[in-house]
Amino acid sequence: MSVEDSENDFKSYYETLIAYNGGLPIDQEICENHTRQIEVRANAPTNAERTRAKLESTEEFMGCLFINSSNQNRYSGLKKDLHDNFLMGRDTYPITLQESLHGFIMVTRLITK
Repeated sequence: MSVEDSENDFKSYYETLIAYNGGLPIDQEICENHTRQIEVRANAPTNAERTRAKLESTEEFMGCLFINSSNQNRYSGLKKDLHDNFLMGRDTYPITLQESLHGFIMVTRLITK
């Protein structure tokens, strides 16, 4: 299965969840972190800024979920590198779904060469 196929499947599952009035179980801490970052820039965040924080936290959660649900056999090296970097104080985890996809595409290109 290609990264593009994985992305399409992942997005399809997400759209199905939303269609049935479900929602992502977004980690409250991620959402609060984005809201705090906005509050630092603006003393009293507007509704638009809070909405942006929610969208950013959703995107971050989806990026993490994509990494977590990826093929362990194929991408174990990438997952291990991300984890090891984090343990050494370097947070190199992608923070959006697009960044996650880019990382997986790059690894796939290396594997197939």
